[in-house]
Amino acid sequence: MQSAYLILALAAGMFMPIQAGINAKLAGMVDGAIPAAFVSFLVGTLALALVLVVMGQGVPFARALPASPWWYWVGGSLGAFFVTATVILAPRIGAGAMVALTLAGQLAASMALDHFGLLGFPHIPFDGKRLIGSVLLAAGVWLIRFQAGTLSRTLPGLCPGPVGARPRTPPGGVTPPGPPGRRRG
Repeated sequence: MQSAYLILALAAGMFMPIQAGINAKLAGMVDGAIPAAFVSFLVGTLALALVLVVMGQGVPFARALPASPWWYWVGGSLGAFFVTATVILAPRIGAGAMVALTLAGQLAASMALDHFGLLGFPHIPFDGKRLIGSVLLAAGVWLIRFQAGTLSRTLPGLCPGPVGARPRTPPGGVTPPGPPGRRRG
């Protein structure tokens, strides 16, 4: 059963940048990030409604609404913020940086929730291992977001640059030759 949860978590994580890319393209068609996020949530709501109908399960709003604290109902607004932010970020900073930075934010909030046992999460104290993991994640975010171009200039043999990228024309205007056997067009 644990492997099923691992697969579910990995699949959900893999869908995040795909969803952001799709929604960013949609934003160009519907004139903005907020309309795109609205359409995304509308489609998601309709999909969930279909699943509930197929499963023969309803949502007992009449019973749940008066019995729940107000803040139980704000999760959707946090999701709306997240989706809108990814629609804005994806085309501007790239999928890798967007995921790295949102993951860093998610990890920071998650560790605080665990450390203080908030929102029903089990109490898991912040310790040295979590500190090391946080530092390593921060280093990864820094490398992914801020040093991508620097590394390819600093270590050209080890980090040749983006896959499929053409070499830049040097200041003299002479384009370096491509690999042997390949015609440049």
